[in-house]
Amino acid sequence: MTASRAANIAIALVLVGWGLVAFAVLSSLGDPAPWESKSQLNAIHYRAMLAVLLGTLCLVSAVWLSGYSASFAKARASVALAGVVIPLVVCFWYGLF
Repeated sequence: MTASRAANIAIALVLVGWGLVAFAVLSSLGDPAPWESKSQLNAIHYRAMLAVLLGTLCLVSAVWLSGYSASFAKARASVALAGVVIPLVVCFWYGLF
């Protein structure tokens, strides 16, 4: 795999990863309907946890690929890394304060 292709894949993985994480968080918000059964609630919970796991895996893979391609595709690797790190810092900042 060339460094240029790795940087492009890293940028795509950042978008997919944050999309999956956002889906998981938003699907877990709110109270469930009172008529939903326990098995439906468990299915929703497992789907959200799978989305978080896959999204996190995508983000970690994007960081690794951006490090792999940093020597040849500096700008795209930096964009991919910033796409992971900046939202994490913002989330932790708002979570702490």
